[in-house]
Amino acid sequence: MELKEKIEAIRSLDNLRSQVIYWTQQLEKAENVEQREYCFKNLEKFVSEMASQVAKYKYNHLQK
Repeated sequence: MELKEKIEAIRSLDNLRSQVIYWTQQLEKAENVEQREYCFKNLEKFVSEMASQVAKYKYNHLQK
């Protein structure tokens, strides 16, 4: 991975990490089932995307 790609990967993962933290906090604050479901759905989406990005970066790193 070139330096530019590494920087972009770090930024992307940092943004996803921020989203995971945000939705985790929102889930803890949720007052009813509907809010919890909404927060959990968003949290799940960002965790999944983060896992996908990590797998992609690891795969690309192993290819080089």
